[in-house]
Amino acid sequence: MNRRLLVGVVGFIVVLAMLPVGVFGIGLMVARSGNLPVEPGSTLAEGRVTLISESLTNAFVIRIDDGVVLIDAGVSPEGMVEALAAVDVDPQDVRAVFLTHGQYDHVGGLDAFPGALIYAAEAEIPLLTGRAIPQSPAGQFIGPNDAHVSLQQALHDGDEVMVGDLKVTAYLLPGYTMGSMAYLAAGVLFLGDNAGAAADGSIKQAPWVFTADRAQNHASLVALRDRLPAQRVTGLAFGRTGSLSSVEPFLAYGR
Repeated sequence: MNRRLLVGVVGFIVVLAMLPVGVFGIGLMVARSGNLPVEPGSTLAEGRVTLISESLTNAFVIRIDDGVVLIDAGVSPEGMVEALAAVDVDPQDVRAVFLTHGQYDHVGGLDAFPGALIYAAEAEIPLLTGRAIPQSPAGQFIGPNDAHVSLQQALHDGDEVMVGDLKVTAYLLPGYTMGSMAYLAAGVLFLGDNAGAAADGSIKQAPWVFTADRAQNHASLVALRDRLPAQRVTGLAFGRTGSLSSVEPFLAYGR
């Protein structure tokens, strides 16, 4: 093969191989631009809820009567164990994990909690099991990911689950992914990557580069805003931004 042609072919292959990394990196910059800063170890609900952060992704620890409940499970088992240790939580104390969606950076640490009950939306099962890929611009490059998860319960909109003394209410929010969920627990609305807090304290919808259907994401947030039992909400928690200690910014979203 002509040397110049060979160099060109190799260069083209390298570019193709690096394309997903570049898209993901650009996506992370977009997702983090203008956000309220994340403060690992910060708390909501009078200290009952603690933010932990691993590889730029948030998860949340909720204290219950006989252990803790997690909202999302981070990128890796090792990273989650380290993040939990920083707030004095042993992985064996994790009784349940509620997944806001099935993208790898929210499910990658599940293997650290083999005894925990796992909950997610029924509509998210194809993404969780690798039978579907995220239908977002970045997701087309990232590809499928099988989390090897066995759900204790496949959740639907409005379902309520008791774990110890904690009641968790599930709200289906299709748009970011088709089975994205928010959870209301301990007075905190956990929105995952469905929305975020801007630096000025306002709510912004999910970044387009990781969102399957941006219009549907917006519509789902507005619908939740209008049906939310606001008197029960004392804080807002997000997958990639800092938290807010009031429901008012969410009630103002989209108005």
